[in-house]
Amino acid sequence: MSTLARFRKPKGLLQLVKLIETSEPEKRRQLLSLIAKEDPGWAHMVSVKSLSFEKVAAWPEPVLEKVFDQMPASLLTPLLQMAAPSYVPKLQACVPGRLQKEVDQLFRERRFTRDEKSVALNRLFTNIRELQDQGVLSFATFDPALDIDLRLAG
Repeated sequence: MSTLARFRKPKGLLQLVKLIETSEPEKRRQLLSLIAKEDPGWAHMVSVKSLSFEKVAAWPEPVLEKVFDQMPASLLTPLLQMAAPSYVPKLQACVPGRLQKEVDQLFRERRFTRDEKSVALNRLFTNIRELQDQGVLSFATFDPALDIDLRLAG
């Protein structure tokens, strides 16, 4: 059975994208390589439709505020430490007021491990997809390249 066969069904593309998003970097590369060998078009589409921290960090502040509002300081702070220096002020400004002091303190005083950052990133992506499923976020309005038409995703 081909790698892609189980994903060539309704909502299959979204399932594959979610799998890729929450995989460790090495596993992500392996999966994309397998997909590319089988169908380069699907590999490209999965890459385009998958969340990345760089894509998320570039989103408008009101969108980031909705996403960050659902996350604890212990997950927001590692994300801030991962960010390119040019994005840190923007991302810090999107931290909910109730968490700002705790996030600022953790940001200054603690260095998160690679594993902790990976957990935070996975939780960020999961949170974003949950907000999308709930209709709170619509990629079509702020990052159309990420939008997946579920009618065509099989």
